[in-house]
Amino acid sequence: MKTKKISIFAKIFSIIMIICFAFLCVGCMGREPGDYGDDGEDSGFMGDLAFDMYGAKVLYRPDEYNYDTGSGASEGETNDYYGSYAWNILRALQNTYGLTNSLYTTKYISEDMTSDNENFYFLHDSIRYKVDTFGNVNKLKTIDASGNESETDISSGEQYVIIGADINQTWNWTFDYDLSDTNLTPSMNAVLLDASSFIESSKIYSSTYVTKDQFTSTTSSKYQIDGFKTNYSSIYLGTSTPDENENYSDYVKALEYAIYSYALDLTPGEVDVAINDNVTETNPQFYTLTITETINGQPVEKTVDNALEDIISKFKKLGSYVGLIDRQIDNIGEWVKTNVIGSKILDDNFYSYDSVTEVQTTDEHGNVTISYEFSSAPVITQLGRNYDSAVDKIIEAVCQDVSIGQVGDKKVTIKDRFLASQVKEYAGDTFIIAGDANFPKYEEGQHPVAIQPLEYQSVALMLKEDTKIEEIWLALKYDAALDGTTEGVWGEKYLDIIVEINYFSKEKQKLYTLGSQQTRVYDGPYEFSGDYPEGFPEEHGTLFFDNFHKNCKDEELKSLLNKGVLTVSAFDIQNNDLKTDVGLSGYNGNPLVSKNPLTLVGTTNLRNYYSIIEPTDDELSDPNKTYITGRFNEDMFKGTEEIIGCDYLEITYKVLKTKGDTEGNYKFYTGIAGIF
Repeated sequence: MKTKKISIFAKIFSIIMIICFAFLCVGCMGREPGDYGDDGEDSGFMGDLAFDMYGAKVLYRPDEYNYDTGSGASEGETNDYYGSYAWNILRALQNTYGLTNSLYTTKYISEDMTSDNENFYFLHDSIRYKVDTFGNVNKLKTIDASGNESETDISSGEQYVIIGADINQTWNWTFDYDLSDTNLTPSMNAVLLDASSFIESSKIYSSTYVTKDQFTSTTSSKYQIDGFKTNYSSIYLGTSTPDENENYSDYVKALEYAIYSYALDLTPGEVDVAINDNVTETNPQFYTLTITETINGQPVEKTVDNALEDIISKFKKLGSYVGLIDRQIDNIGEWVKTNVIGSKILDDNFYSYDSVTEVQTTDEHGNVTISYEFSSAPVITQLGRNYDSAVDKIIEAVCQDVSIGQVGDKKVTIKDRFLASQVKEYAGDTFIIAGDANFPKYEEGQHPVAIQPLEYQSVALMLKEDTKIEEIWLALKYDAALDGTTEGVWGEKYLDIIVEINYFSKEKQKLYTLGSQQTRVYDGPYEFSGDYPEGFPEEHGTLFFDNFHKNCKDEELKSLLNKGVLTVSAFDIQNNDLKTDVGLSGYNGNPLVSKNPLTLVGTTNLRNYYSIIEPTDDELSDPNKTYITGRFNEDMFKGTEEIIGCDYLEITYKVLKTKGDTEGNYKFYTGIAGIF
């Protein structure tokens, strides 16, 4: 590779700057691991900084995260919260659109969600056929075997109401019905209309009209409510409880697969539903499901079990947090409408007729058939299925049924998402580096103060006193193969990282971004300046943040800056929720670096101190790239009766990843090259 030489002037200037800052004691430069004790404890260097720090608090994504215990399960137990979410969604859809004892009200949507409350109970069994006709039968026409007709007005006392359902309009995820089952026993195939039902032009008609009270009564035996409700669970859900994930139906598992996919910002594969010819009472799967994914440009068909197993394995490698963020919940809702229900029946037109004639035709054998003549134009309304609003409401509300932890008596739900991250602390100046010696190849038993390659998310400075800061120099190094680097040798592999400096002012109760830079860090050693291959950033691996007043676009922040110098108040460290063994020992150098990092889980308050950060609109030019990172939740530092607020200065790292890449190494080294 061609190399470019950093100008002699730049090198001389850099060296002069380092010497000047060191001798004038207005800056802070680091030391190598060997300058500390072999056991990683203080050997007399603590407290000799130009300004004093308790140290640095580092947030990072660990090599492994146990999503079961992290989401509240006991050690050795599982918490299949995405599976529980899928099960609860389908159960809520069943409760709303299938047959239950409380069809017209559920805990998820209220009656004001419907366009016509009085008609809501006519939903009957929308999963298997679309109820779309309501008519007042007020005339009777008879036709004898010879074709003679007579018509009678029955509006004065014998009129009744009919309900019509289009049997060709079914949900995509449905199951079969058996019209020959006139006894309507609670079998797997029973049609949920009374025994006088008949079919005409692909429509089922029922001459039974019931009120809400009658419909929800357990004595309404014609509707076989209780028996069919139990059967629904076995067919549609596979189990009557979300805890039995080993018994989930293919429907539940296919939805769980989609949820895992969206949790990774991936597009789920196509789900195909086919009739199962081998239905039994013990295996009531009327349909079998397959999932087709595109892998390396080619379609690959998988069983639901295999697809779910693969996506869970991918999630364990790529997952960044527990729970779901809002846009993913929205995506799941749209997926349910398209895949579970089907776009063809989202149009919820409902036809009401004020005048309908019942036609009784007698054949030569004395058999009577019934049909209807709709003699008036229908009033077209919406029955109340209201899929768009109701499904969104269900998807949102069911989040509250899924536990990802509990603190005291407060349940942590799937919308209380939190990072699957850990926190470690570096006491004093141990996160301030002298050079590449601070970034050795990671091996078991390495010097405790050496900085490890990790997927760093944020670094917060914990200042002991009010401090004026003018410049921050950050070091970055990438070791693509994690096998060590050679002095003066760089490879072609790289990481793209967006690095931001954020400042929270307790006085203004506001978080400010002091600077943001995107950089490309190539595989190779860290050097403050050197001979880099052609195309490398001029100061490869070192980012300079200064001139805060010039770069600042926020007029309010400019008022806090004095000729580019920012005064940051001391960091409050009283809250033990945030302390590792370094902090609990008083940041006195024993140990210098956390031996027992803290893990963000659903059973402690630590998770509340960090926020999930995701790409903003138009932030990334490459649609195949994404990131999930974290930083302090500024609301926890504003100050309340329980929490003492404080200023803080924080570095945030956004590592740009290729979506779905399970093989890439996104670990890197970082440290502070200088603070002035």
